[in-house]
Parts: sequence; C-alpha cells; structure tokens
Amino acid sequence: MNESREPTPSVVASAIFALVAGCVTYTVAMRHGAVGIWYLPLARAWAFGQKPAGVAMSWYGRTGAVFSAALLGAALGRAVPRLGIRFVKLGGFVAGVALIVAMTACVAANVDRPTKPLPPPDGRPVVCAPGP
Repeated sequence: MNESREPTPSVVASAIFALVAGCVTYTVAMRHGAVGIWYLPLARAWAFGQKPAGVAMSWYGRTGAVFSAALLGAALGRAVPRLGIRFVKLGGFVAGVALIVAMTACVAANVDRPTKPLPPPDGRPVVCAPGP
C-alpha cells in the first residue's frame, strides 16, 4: 500500500480560501463595526442592527460572521478543480497577507481601549478593582 500523507490540492485550496475569507470578513467587521448582533452585558440582553448606546459587545456577531465566511470560503475552495503548485504558493502568500492585515486591524482597534472596568449602572462596587 502506497498511501500519500500529503494533503490533496482541494484541501489546501479549501484551507487557503477559508483563511482569506475569514480574514477579510474580520477586517471589514473591525473597520466598519456593522456585525448586526450585539450583547449588552450590563443589561444582560441582546440587540440586533446598529451598535446600541452604552456598553455593547460585538464579539458574538463578529465571530459568527467570520466563521460563516470561512465555511463559505472552504466550500468554494473545495469546489475548485485541481490546482497547480503556483496557485498554492500564490494562495499561501495572499493568505499570509490577509492574516497580517486582520491582525493589524485588531491591534489598531484595541490599542487605545481603556482597561479599567466600568461600574455597574446600579452603583454597586466593581468586583475586580484595578491594582495600584
């Protein structure tokens, strides 16, 4: 038996398409902030549509959008016929650039974010008070 342990071109293309689609979706969601699903931790409620006033988390909506785009990209990459080594090299380069751009967008969006916890609206003390 001569079993090859190397991934097939459709698996490689699927991974490349998934990575690029996920990174592009993440970058667009970070840049424009329109993910649609928001969690309001102080009110323990959900909101849909544009960002609501007050403290709102877009993590759930952004993660769902990125995961959905990556699945769609993987399906598209799987449907692509056998690809040559040139496409794999080019796709790897594009995927690397997309990953760097997505990481840069994440750092740029969070670099000046305050780390001090917000007090609850009912005036209770903050449980995890910052150190000295």
